[in-house]
Amino acid sequence: MKCSRQKLRRDRLKVGLHHYNLLLRAVRDCSIGPPDVAEKVLLGEEPQPQRTLAPLSLGPDVELIPSPESVPAARKVPASLIPTSAPDRLAYLGGIHGLLNEMKRCSLTPDTKTLSILVRCLGSSQEMENALVQLAIDRNYPLDTDFFNQLISRRNRRKDFLGAALAYDQLKERQLKPNMMTFGVVAMGCTTRQQGRLLLDEMTQLDIDANVQVLGALCYQASRRRLFRYLKDICIYMERTNIEPNAKILDYIEDALSAAKKDIVEMERMSFRARPAEKYESLRTRYNEFNEFYSKWLSEVQRKQESG
Repeated sequence: MKCSRQKLRRDRLKVGLHHYNLLLRAVRDCSIGPPDVAEKVLLGEEPQPQRTLAPLSLGPDVELIPSPESVPAARKVPASLIPTSAPDRLAYLGGIHGLLNEMKRCSLTPDTKTLSILVRCLGSSQEMENALVQLAIDRNYPLDTDFFNQLISRRNRRKDFLGAALAYDQLKERQLKPNMMTFGVVAMGCTTRQQGRLLLDEMTQLDIDANVQVLGALCYQASRRRLFRYLKDICIYMERTNIEPNAKILDYIEDALSAAKKDIVEMERMSFRARPAEKYESLRTRYNEFNEFYSKWLSEVQRKQESG
């Protein structure tokens, strides 16, 4: 912030919103720079160009060079205090409140781009994300669908499925219109059959057909948990809406079948007493039912591909 102000003041430029957006991009994407320059900035010193000191000759037998004892000891910044991540760099700008208060002092209001970049600088802290959302609401800053898409995606990627669902609720509470990207990031957190069905039903009510990205995200969650009835729902949906599965979806399904078959074989190798009977029978029944359905479904998919 200090370097930016000095640069703007020196060039006699008025601070604008685009300057803050560029500053946040630097916070998000750039390191702090060479360690020696970074230390000077953090200590409040003005970085100087590097100069090579040549010996000063007073004659053939006398030379004056800087003595180590005559040079003041350089102040050092502990390595732990040098920012190495976007949240660290944002903290050096005063954090969320410090940065937004500075913008307010300059009579600037962040736009959707500012807030979208800012949320990417927060690391994995839901507390900080909630603080940003609440501050934006309190100050009437613009929060759009793309902002909440990012929030939902970030939380689902770190397996904070409840937090992602709460962000989706906030989007709807603000009466923002979800787009296909919204449904794609929400699908990343649909870990149960009921959640997947509710999402597809909601899209149907809005007269929107899911695309392969949304279905792929649902299929991933269903396959890694071997929820074969969930996978069957997805296959039936694709058949009903004439959506052709891509290779990734088929791989997810094949992986689930392979993993289930491996577990069944391992349990069959156990002694009768050691085998978990209920788990074995349940898995074998679900596997057989889905495998039979999947074979017919895949044959129909291949037939349509050949004829079309």
